[in-house]
Amino acid sequence: MIMGGSLYGTAVIGGSGSCNLDQYTGYATGGCGTIYQLTDDREQVSYSFANGADGSQPFAVTAYNGALYGYALTSSGNQEIFAFTPAIGSAPTASATP
Repeated sequence: MIMGGSLYGTAVIGGSGSCNLDQYTGYATGGCGTIYQLTDDREQVSYSFANGADGSQPFAVTAYNGALYGYALTSSGNQEIFAFTPAIGSAPTASATP
C-alpha cells in the first residue's frame, strides 16, 4: 500500500518474537512477522509482531486515511483485524476478532 510517498507491506515471518512453527510450512520461523516500509533510498521494519496481544503472521489488506489495515493470527488461531498508523509508529491496534 502506498502512503505518504512510501510503500508499506507485511511479511508473515521475520522481525522479532518467538513463533515456533509457521502454520503453512511447519518450519520454525525467524520471527512473528513485520510491517515494512520502502522509500526511494531505504527499507526498514516499521513494526515487528511478537505473537502477544498483537498476534503474528500479519497480512495487510488496505490503506485508508493514513492507516494500514489488515489481520494477524492470535495465539488461539483466530484472526484479529489491526490498524497501523505509520506516522505514530506504535503497535497496531486491534479493532475486532472475527
